[in-house]
Amino acid sequence: MAKRRNSNDAVMMALPLLLVFFFFFSAAAAALLAAAPAAAAASAAPVARAANAANATLPPALTKSSSSSSPGRPIAGAVLLLGEYDWATSPGSDGLPWSPCADMARVALAEARSSALQFIPTQGFLLGGGGDRINGFCTFISGTQGQASPCDPLTAASASTTARLARFRADMEHCFLASMRAGARTIAIRPHLDSGAGDGAWRNALLLEPSVAYGAGGLSYEDVVLNPIADALAGAQKRWAAEMAEQGLLLQPLPQVDFALQGEMSTTAVRYPTEWRALVEPVRARASAPGCPPVRVGLGLNFNRLDDLSSVSQTHGSSRLSWASWALGLNDLGRAAKDGVPALDGRAVGELLRSVDFVSVSAYAPVSGPGFRPDELGNSAFMLVDQLEAIGVPGARDGLFKPDGPLDLVYGEIGLGGGSSYKGLTRASTAAEVALKPFFGVYGEHDPATDPWALPANAALRREFYAKLAAWLAPGAANKRYDVRCAYLWSKASWDVLGIYDHGYYDGEVARGIRAYNCAAGTGLWDCAEEEEEEEEEEEGVGGGAGGGVDEEDEDGGGGGGAPLAVTVSSASRP
Repeated sequence: MAKRRNSNDAVMMALPLLLVFFFFFSAAAAALLAAAPAAAAASAAPVARAANAANATLPPALTKSSSSSSPGRPIAGAVLLLGEYDWATSPGSDGLPWSPCADMARVALAEARSSALQFIPTQGFLLGGGGDRINGFCTFISGTQGQASPCDPLTAASASTTARLARFRADMEHCFLASMRAGARTIAIRPHLDSGAGDGAWRNALLLEPSVAYGAGGLSYEDVVLNPIADALAGAQKRWAAEMAEQGLLLQPLPQVDFALQGEMSTTAVRYPTEWRALVEPVRARASAPGCPPVRVGLGLNFNRLDDLSSVSQTHGSSRLSWASWALGLNDLGRAAKDGVPALDGRAVGELLRSVDFVSVSAYAPVSGPGFRPDELGNSAFMLVDQLEAIGVPGARDGLFKPDGPLDLVYGEIGLGGGSSYKGLTRASTAAEVALKPFFGVYGEHDPATDPWALPANAALRREFYAKLAAWLAPGAANKRYDVRCAYLWSKASWDVLGIYDHGYYDGEVARGIRAYNCAAGTGLWDCAEEEEEEEEEEEGVGGGAGGGVDEEDEDGGGGGGAPLAVTVSSASRP
């Protein structure tokens, strides 16, 4: 049977070849990439952390009755939790619990005005002697973005480990509850593992069986990640339901929880699909609370390199494939079992996918550069489907994702990093480079000297990117072969356009555009009339900044003045 394709498929087929041309002939390739979409058509430190803000009373939005969750496709923020120092709860100035996590949640909700919010709790992995297999887990206890952080090993027989994991559960429960109090109606979880050695080894290639105890520590991924988070979710939902009942808001819908079993850890999912499938229902049951909507369970995959059996050892040795190979998705798909690694089984991977509710993808497929077509933003979905089809997943193209299949597709990470290399030390020098390497950024705390958005062309592309993301996701927008249900903006280092973790990379104009989009699409926390009035007041103030923290915040966490990004969503097209 012929494959069903739309205009995006032409872009998908053309893009890899164009990327090769760019890699070797950058000037000529830039022109070719700019023409590709037309041819296809023809055929922080976190901001202003106020102690105990997370313990505020119910926001005005919760006093309004509502019969269902937001019907549109939210553009939402993500709370990046790189270690214990980001989720640890401590007494605030008035003695009540406060945490960086809870404060970042409030910033993310305020800046995006979205009722959805994602959390990225991160634990560490330790590699074995061979450099490519898990040998234990650890918790990052101090550090900053992109910098080496001490990672304290977790050991089953250790009282300190037991206490640390108990604190992790309790701290996450506090943060989840704080986000519900602040108005979050969709709570998404996408756990990460980062290298405990601080060497940049990439989680996507980990050979990990989720319920196996590894190394001398004797603990599994299930022990150190899934169980504490599931317990925290159940506890927060139970407490929130009780608070709602106490305040007489029995008709107010309770939050929907979307719990991805892992984030951007593709190889483990496709090599051990049966083991992951065995956890779906137990995790759902453990994370759900009586009287609350059942937790939706999903998988977190990368947009390409689903079977990346090489990158861990390469990055562990301070090297990796060129960015062109990454963008082209060159990998070992279909490689026979080797060194005890199970062979690929497309049918088993398909059974795993059909046992979950959604797939959350890291959506970093390149775009063609300034002037790119909005439908290029669907390329991450097409590349993912191509990879699943190559693995042998039955019905990957036409029977898996909505609207034709049962699964929701979520962009669990999306954004532009503005970096030029995997190590994250240098910025991209041109907008074309930014477009072709959205997965590269600049790490560490904000430094104006290396800020990619201090370059006017780069800043202009960033604004164009988010405006077109809104246009592409808007209700009634055409040219979406796969219905992306939500987009979560990556908030690490130079990707952090909403200033959730590092305000230095904040762009007030982008934030205002996202707020306007969520309001118009029916996915926001505030009434449209209220939001438009606030934005009009802001526009009477100062002009907007392009990046590098030019805009100052207003009292409610919003950006400074200036016209918001153009987003058109007609009232007739709203769901």
